[in-house]
Amino acid sequence: MGLRGGRYSIFYIMLPYQSFPFLTVDNPCRTLYNYLKLSGKGGILMSGGRNRSAFLRKRALSSLYSLQPRESIELILSFCFEGADLYNTVNALFERFYSAQNILNADYESLCSVPGMTGSAAVLILLMPRLYDVSNKMRYQRLNLKRRADACTYFTAQFRGAATEQFMIACLDKNGAVKKCITVGKGTSFSVNVDTQDLVRRVAQTGCRLCVASHNHPGGNCTASAQDIESTEKLAEMFRKVGIQLLDHIVVGRDGARSVYSEENNVR
Repeated sequence: MGLRGGRYSIFYIMLPYQSFPFLTVDNPCRTLYNYLKLSGKGGILMSGGRNRSAFLRKRALSSLYSLQPRESIELILSFCFEGADLYNTVNALFERFYSAQNILNADYESLCSVPGMTGSAAVLILLMPRLYDVSNKMRYQRLNLKRRADACTYFTAQFRGAATEQFMIACLDKNGAVKKCITVGKGTSFSVNVDTQDLVRRVAQTGCRLCVASHNHPGGNCTASAQDIESTEKLAEMFRKVGIQLLDHIVVGRDGARSVYSEENNVR
């Protein structure tokens, strides 16, 4: 795959199917390094002075987590710009978006509206969280959601970055692997309304006999509210009537993830 930015041929890469790295928002250079495979699997074709870029790449290769968030964005864009153009573009991005996380979450049009940004540079930034999503999907296909810890891990990933409350159902096969994950409701930062009859119908259509529900508290902790407990009991009963077992209901908050079925909640 190749990208072009202005008069520079930026890079070509070979993606190894077996190796999908994991990106943290503070260190997108980790994904960039693994996918470009700078040590032999990929190549960089650039011209001109690149002392700063070479310095950042050397640091990234020696210690992937040594770069600060701003330096990580600078390293990504060094494949599109150099010298003063690189410095000015990075400055303009942080003036507009304030943080590396906001830059990585921005859309194509917003990125292109920043002075100095090109379409190729915007695509390169957008690629980082997309690669993270791909790696997550492959990783979480191997989880067994019959295990509570795996269910918490799975839904924590699904809700990462969500600013509003949402409700999801993971439909499982007999081994606890996810056959399909359905988002059945999106609300505000404080609540979400769910059509339970439509929810049960959609889950039944998948042919599954096991499922795990989850919703998030984007502005709070993962403690289940009284309403969460009551709605879980009603939902479990509705599923029982159509031969489906609701194995668990996971609440994801800022402080982690927790089951509504925790012993202190007394949910049957």
